[in-house]
Amino acid sequence: KSFHSDRFFDDVTKFASSRIDLHEQGHLSAYFQENRGLLYMAPAIYNFQEQFVRRLKPAEKRQIMPHIKILHYAGQTKPWKIGEEKSAAHESTRLWYEHLREASDTLKQR
Repeated sequence: KSFHSDRFFDDVTKFASSRIDLHEQGHLSAYFQENRGLLYMAPAIYNFQEQFVRRLKPAEKRQIMPHIKILHYAGQTKPWKIGEEKSAAHESTRLWYEHLREASDTLKQR
């Protein structure tokens, strides 16, 4: 089943309208829970939780950070909400501001 098809969209929309959930993530989680054969787990490097990075020892961080493709800032604390000064205490949140500056510079050049 292609996730880019109208049929998939219609299936998920019909499924979501048959239940109550406050967030789209809840609908998607329930849909794939009931349709397990449609989705496979991606490696953790594609959704690495930032809170786990904070718990790593410096040597472990140096080893794993270059391999992380998507760093997920789950939970209440988001670098873009607490500001760069407070974010500076953690390498993983400093990284977010580095990428923000890089993206801003790239967009200014266009």
